[in-house]
Amino acid sequence: MKILSAAIMTCLLLGMAGCDAKDDLNKPRTEVRTMIIGGVPAHDQDYRIPKDSAVLAQQHQQ
Repeated sequence: MKILSAAIMTCLLLGMAGCDAKDDLNKPRTEVRTMIIGGVPAHDQDYRIPKDSAVLAQQHQQ
């Protein structure tokens, strides 16, 4: 009976710990930093000029 009680308690504890770990796995990972400008969220990539465009702009000016 002691072994059965220990097994049930172990399963309950592992089940409770498993639920906490699962929440961290389901969260989406943000790869882009977000800022709020004027109440509207804006990403850093919205303000970056791609390298190809910058090179083309410099060549066009010359």
